Amino acid sequence: MSFVIGYLSFVICHLSFVICHLSFVICHLSFVICHLSFVIGNKLKVVRFVNYHIWSLSTLQNTLGNFWIFFPLQNNTNLVRSQSCLWN
Repeated sequence: MSFVIGYLSFVICHLSFVICHLSFVICHLSFVICHLSFVIGNKLKVVRFVNYHIWSLSTLQNTLGNFWIFFPLQNNTNLVRSQSCLWN
C-alpha cells in the first residue's frame, strides 16, 4: 500500500513539474513574441522616420526648384544688374 501511495505522489509531483515547465515555456514564448513585436515596431518606426525625412527633403527640393523657376538667374545677369545698381 505504501508503494502505491509513494508512486501516486511521484506521479503527482512529476505532473506538477511538467505543468510548471509548460507554463514557463508559454511565458517565455510570450516574452519572445512581445520582444519581437517591439523590435519590428521599432524598426518600422525607424523606417517611417527615414521615409518622412526623405519625403520632406524631396518636398523641400521641389519647393526650391519651383522657387528658382519663378525667379531665375540666367547666367547671373539679374544678380549682376542688381549689384551694379547698388554701386551707382
